[in-house]
Amino acid sequence: MNGGGSKSLRSALSYCVQQVRNYGYHHYLCLLELPPEMRKAAFALRAFNVETARAMDVAPDPEIGSMRLLWWQEAIDKLYIKKHPEVEDIPESIEELERYAEDTVSTLLYNTLQAGGISSTAVDHAASHIGGRSEILLDVNSREGFCNVVFEIASVANVHLLKARELAGKVPAEAKPVLLHSVPVQVLLYSLSKVHFDVFDLRIQRGVFGVSPLWFQYKFKWYSWRAMF
Repeated sequence: MNGGGSKSLRSALSYCVQQVRNYGYHHYLCLLELPPEMRKAAFALRAFNVETARAMDVAPDPEIGSMRLLWWQEAIDKLYIKKHPEVEDIPESIEELERYAEDTVSTLLYNTLQAGGISSTAVDHAASHIGGRSEILLDVNSREGFCNVVFEIASVANVHLLKARELAGKVPAEAKPVLLHSVPVQVLLYSLSKVHFDVFDLRIQRGVFGVSPLWFQYKFKWYSWRAMF
């Protein structure tokens, strides 16, 4: 029985790793830098994020997608008493974006830190700043207007990135690999600036956020080697 259970867990972990690799390669690279004792939990959390984020895209119709999300929400509610943010809520302003990012993406970093037994006010603040503040969908009437929105979001993201890095001296060394998610954010901000924040520019879709995979991995490894984020 124990052998079968262990094999099932290995299979489940392998599936989680593959999902993250397929649908979030930059996250996959980040998680590989984590210590082994944190890596399993981190891949499971990120795979869950992939599953819920893609639920509406892979469903044959919106009703089935909503049912999938509802199933996940009920499953999580059975584990936690705290009310989770509604998965279908979409932020419509910068302020709502920051709250949404704190309740969703930053929470993934908090949970990863908790899985590694890391407790630090400084690292919590850094994780809050790093956590996904460039993800939002707003209604605009033109491509130029959309670029202006992206520029505004990118400006906010850059401020948070700088604030996170100001805390680097106070963050425990064992927590810094968790915060390497700042590197993809920096790369994306750089690539957006090169195309004047036009997310429809095809250059953004090349490689990893508009840069070659080799260059991205080199930059990522450099930050990891220097114990930076």
